[in-house]
Amino acid sequence: MVGLDLEDLDIVAGTLAVLGKGRTQKELVTVPAPTMAALQAWVERRGSAPGPLFRSLDPAGKGDGRLTGTAVYQLVRALGADIGVTARPHGLRHTAITTVLDRSGGNIRAAQKFSRHKDVRVLQRYDDAREDLGGQMATLIAEDGDD
Repeated sequence: MVGLDLEDLDIVAGTLAVLGKGRTQKELVTVPAPTMAALQAWVERRGSAPGPLFRSLDPAGKGDGRLTGTAVYQLVRALGADIGVTARPHGLRHTAITTVLDRSGGNIRAAQKFSRHKDVRVLQRYDDAREDLGGQMATLIAEDGDD
């Protein structure tokens, strides 16, 4: 998110070019309409000058004006605290991936496309944690011993 530039956003096409972890080339992702509306409102506030999509609002104007990862972490923590939860950026990502698995009936391939994880084994861990598959199987084995 902090590496996005205004040129990565195509409001008309409804896409955003993102650079995934460990990747060398940006890939286009489709942005849902409500998110695109929020991004469009931000761009209207931000202005059309080239540069970082998300700028720091620090009045001291330190650095290149790009929002930092530390600032995002602090914002997410503060917003979470406002509603009485402990929140972290990676926790939001984890929740989004788990929600994709829940709403897609455990479709690992869909979750892999959504999260852009290279290794499907990472998503299998998310899925196991989501349903506690290991615990369910242990219970089945324990119940089988009762016969």
